[in-house]
Amino acid sequence: MQLIYCLYTNNKLTASYPTCQQFKDRLAKIVFTGEHVVMFKLHPRLESDCIPVREMTSSQLLLMGDARYPWFILVPTIPDIRELHDLAQEDLQHVLNDMMIVSKAVKKIYNPDKINIGALGNIVDQLHIHIIARFINDDTWPGPVWGYGNALHYEEAMLVDTIEFMNETLEQPDLK
Repeated sequence: MQLIYCLYTNNKLTASYPTCQQFKDRLAKIVFTGEHVVMFKLHPRLESDCIPVREMTSSQLLLMGDARYPWFILVPTIPDIRELHDLAQEDLQHVLNDMMIVSKAVKKIYNPDKINIGALGNIVDQLHIHIIARFINDDTWPGPVWGYGNALHYEEAMLVDTIEFMNETLEQPDLK
């Protein structure tokens, strides 16, 4: 199970750490300041179905492990959040900004006919937002991508290229 160790102060994300040692190093300093520590844990289904891409401002960006669609998922790194309206106003603004930046990157990279954005949560109750590039000629157009056929797993080279290209694109100043 992949854990992201996050620190919150007054219900605001102050830092996240990908390794336990980095978290412990920071925790040793926190003991003196009295900051409140909460851990974010990625839902097991998202962990098994997705590949980590990068940390955004307030979310973890994942790639769905189905090469049939350019399908990204944003997961706000705030524990125990199920719905967008459960977010504090400032956190909501950060998540919406992350959605906008990833959507612009998807548009720039794939030039899709449509970008689908959705936060359903019927199977995975942890808040997560799907950002999917759709094309008129894709397998399920105009229907949803959920529950149709079998996932096509990424070949290693294509997976590496997809993640690297998304990360390079997200760094471009015109997306921020």
